[in-house]
Amino acid sequence: MKTEKDTPSTSIFGEAYEHKPVTIFVRGIFSGSLFAVVWLLLACAICAVAGMWNQGIAICFSLIIASLLGGLLQQFWFSYALFVKPSYPMRIAGFGLSYFVVLAFCASIGAWFPTKNLGAWISFIVAYLLILAIITAGFTITFRRQGASYSERLAAYRKQQGK
Repeated sequence: MKTEKDTPSTSIFGEAYEHKPVTIFVRGIFSGSLFAVVWLLLACAICAVAGMWNQGIAICFSLIIASLLGGLLQQFWFSYALFVKPSYPMRIAGFGLSYFVVLAFCASIGAWFPTKNLGAWISFIVAYLLILAIITAGFTITFRRQGASYSERLAAYRKQQGK
């Protein structure tokens, strides 16, 4: 499979990787995961229709929804085909905040925390947002340092070429 600029694809689904053992294994995991999700969703639906909905089914369903929506949000925020301008730290923050909404919704439908236990919800919110802030700040600092290093090297190269 070729990309837009006729360079070989680095995707595990590209033709160049078609017969390598690791690729075959990874493709199998992806295919198996897809079937597992479909079967689990079907089982949740059957339990709901049969009136057998319980805490375990609710947690299973909410985790599947959180995972699927997380994958979609990841593609939305980190696909450079959709957004060209946002910096990587901005993408992390955007993904993290939008995924927080998804996780909070899934936590409520899956009863991950007792509904009336405000402390559990506050702990979840504070921990999630704190971790997100730390990760975003870490990437911001790293990218600024890396950018400064690249600028210094480019200036040194240009100076050397100007001799």
